[in-house]
This record gives sequence, structure tokens and C-alpha cells, in this order.
Amino acid sequence: MDTANHPDPFSEAMSHGLQRAVQVASSVMTGAQIYVHLKRIQARVVAERDRNVRRALAAQISGDSAAARASWAPALDPDWLRQASLFQAAQAWGAAMPYADRAVPWYEPAAAAAMRVCEERLRDLHPHAMARYDRLRRDGTGPADAMREAAALFGQAPTAHDAAYQARPVLDAGNGESLTRTTAGPEPGPVDPASPATGVAQERPDRPSARPWQHDFPMPVRDVVASAASRGPAAGQPAAAAPARQAGRRSGPRP
Repeated sequence: MDTANHPDPFSEAMSHGLQRAVQVASSVMTGAQIYVHLKRIQARVVAERDRNVRRALAAQISGDSAAARASWAPALDPDWLRQASLFQAAQAWGAAMPYADRAVPWYEPAAAAAMRVCEERLRDLHPHAMARYDRLRRDGTGPADAMREAAALFGQAPTAHDAAYQARPVLDAGNGESLTRTTAGPEPGPVDPASPATGVAQERPDRPSARPWQHDFPMPVRDVVASAASRGPAAGQPAAAAPARQAGRRSGPRP
């Protein structure tokens, strides 16, 4: 099969799954880096004594927030969110996450709302991975760490479930009555009335023989065996001569 014209569906599915996991992980990593960057700038603002420097750092934080708002603001539109792909929802979630923390000075309530609706969209698109995210969040894990842990699951099937158990009937032990023969034996012929005890079937002259190998000799095999048995002493002579020669050697003179 030409793999160029007929790609392997399993490899293609694995490739798409890996792509989804990488996209989600990349969005989470970007949001986490922005969050760390904002915290560092805020720490410099607090430690800086120069008013002009503090003003410049605050302006930098505002500029970063405006740039991020352009990424997460579309998630507040229900029509956009309804048609958003997994990557678009994850990207908007990663952009809103650094500004959804109430404990930071750059907190924005709209970003927190965008983060929540993006999570709802991700639950619709991939409930299996988001179930892991929700469990981690309930255990006290932060949103960035929880989504990073669940990112690998986005590469798997969206819905993971076990098939229901179905009892299967047990096969009973057979007694051989239902077995059928695969080959049919030779058809029995009429029994020779002269030897009823032997039950030897005689061939009918009006139809072909059921045992063609009996005609390999000039006479039937049974007749050849009977003729050899009638010549018992002659047939057994070579076997009887051997003990005689051995007896002659024992009775001869010793050297």
C-alpha cells in the first residue's frame, strides 16, 4: 500500500493528539511566564525609590495587560466561545490566567470571567482532561499547575470510559454425540457366507472395487497372504538355518 496516498490512521490520530497536548501545554506555559514576569516587575515597583522608575514600571504592567486583553477578551463573546476550537479556548485561558488572581495588584475581574468561560468550553471539548484539572483544583493546586498536569490528557480521547461488563455463557463439556466424521470410510460389501465369523467384505463384480490397492498384484492380496502361509516350512527355512549353523559352530573342535 502506498503510504503517501493512504496514511496510517493510527499514526495520524497520534499526531493530532500530540498536537493538542502541545498546544495546551504551550498556552499554559505562556500564561505562567507572563505571571512570573508581572510579579517581578511588581517587586521592582515596590522596591524602587525613584518615582519616575516606578511610573515607568507601572506603565509597563499596564501595557502588558492591554496586550493580553486582546487575547482573552473574545472569550467573553458567547458566539465566539461557542465556535472556539480547543486551541483557541486554551490560548484565551492562558492569556487570562495571569490577571485572574485576586491577590495581585493587576487583577482584572473580566479576565477571571474569561478564564471561567474558557474552562467551560474546554470541558465541552475534552471532558476527560478537564476532569483531571477539576480534581487538582479541588485539592488546592493552582490553575497553572493543574492545567499543566492535565495537558498530556488532551492528547487522548476526549471521553474515556470503560465498557459495561457483559456476562458470557460458559461452554458445557460435550459428549461427542454431535461430532461428524470428516471422511467417509469404504462402503461395506456383502459378507462371505463361507466365513461368517471373519466378516470380510467381498467386492461386487458389477461395480468398481472400493479397495483399488488390492489389484496392484496379479492376484488379490488375501490370496497372496494365504499362499505364503501355506508354504510355512519353506518360508521359515532361512530363519531355521541360523540356529543350525550356530549349533554346528558350538559342536566343532576348539582351536
